[in-house]
Amino acid sequence: AYSGRCIPKDLAILQKRAKRLRIKCPIINSISKSNKIQILRDKK
Repeated sequence: AYSGRCIPKDLAILQKRAKRLRIKCPIINSISKSNKIQILRDKK
């Protein structure tokens, strides 16, 4: 999982902007999903 406060915010902004512009960004979406999975695994 990535750390810090900037990366999650930056990814969220990119996702919102891409959605507004109707641009598909599977890599950016995958990064967010992968990080959420890692965080859940680390909590166990």
